[in-house]
Order: sequence, then C-alpha cells, then structure tokens
Amino acid sequence: MSTTVLTPPSPALLTVDDAAGYLRKSSSWVYKAARAGLLPALRVGWEIRFELEALQAYARGEWKPKRARVLPLRGGGAPEGA
Repeated sequence: MSTTVLTPPSPALLTVDDAAGYLRKSSSWVYKAARAGLLPALRVGWEIRFELEALQAYARGEWKPKRARVLPLRGGGAPEGA
C-alpha cells in the first residue's frame, strides 16, 4: 500500500518578505514599488499582501500598472536645467 504525502498549498497571499524573496529584491524596494503602484499589491488592513500569480505575471512582464502615479521630486523643485 502506498501513501501519498500532500503538501499544503502555498499561502494565497504573500507577505512583503515573501514577495521580496521571490523577486530577489529588498523588502524596502518591494514596499516602495507597491506604494508607487509599480507592483500588483493588495491592502489588508494596515498590511500589504501580494498574490503569487500576480507577482509571477509581473516577473514575466505581463502585468502593467493600471495607472501611473507621479511621485514628487525630493527637494520639491524641478530638476536643474528644466
């Protein structure tokens, strides 16, 4: 009689550290990219979570931001020469 070992499914939502490990980026990069709308992220209360399938699509270049967010420049002014 053979026994089958079942592995539990991966979590439906990944943490920032999980996403950083998957993308091989730092946690701070993941936070900034999610906040800027450059990564597919979900808010769960005060926390940010990521769907594995969405991160896989991002890694393949298939996910595009729904809208661009313009972030202010540091110092609040225009770049020199502009």
